[in-house]
Amino acid sequence: MSGGLRRRVKNQWARLTDGDLDYVGGQATRLLDRLEERYGYTRPKAERELLRFLDLVSPIPLRGMRAVGGVGGAPPANTPRR
Repeated sequence: MSGGLRRRVKNQWARLTDGDLDYVGGQATRLLDRLEERYGYTRPKAERELLRFLDLVSPIPLRGMRAVGGVGGAPPANTPRR
């Protein structure tokens, strides 16, 4: 996880420790695990919070994209499946 993103994640979720972020290492599923543990979120709540955060920090819209670990929605209806 880059320094800038790491700072933003820590600003958003202050209960996450440096050790947590080392464990996460940029993997969405691991971040979701830590959000569940530190904040008591259910998995769906953790996914919503992560998507909300990504919408705020991403330079491009992420809605409709499918991320690692099932985070995100289904592709838009007009997107061809492969």
